[in-house]
Amino acid sequence: MAPRPCHHCGLNFMPIDPNYEGLALCNNCQLKNQNRTKQETKMSEDKFNMVIALPRSYAVQIEEKCMKEGINFSEFFINLLRKFEELNLEEPLEPDHQKIKHGRKK
Repeated sequence: MAPRPCHHCGLNFMPIDPNYEGLALCNNCQLKNQNRTKQETKMSEDKFNMVIALPRSYAVQIEEKCMKEGINFSEFFINLLRKFEELNLEEPLEPDHQKIKHGRKK
């Protein structure tokens, strides 16, 4: 039997597979179809992952404290945030972009 053309584009020829039922698409058309029908994954607004860069000595201290208190890292940082909120710091959380000078240092 002769190879058959792709059902979608008609350009790429494929060997006949007697076990395949349905329309025969070439690999290029299959990939295009997957990209076309790809569903976007929405991020959950309930939780998100955060990466914190710490010196190793701090990380060890935090880990030991969490083990002593029987809490996980998430609970530790949430408690830490609550303590900062109780202090009512007047400093803004984000830098004031008007005070930042852009350009080269002389």
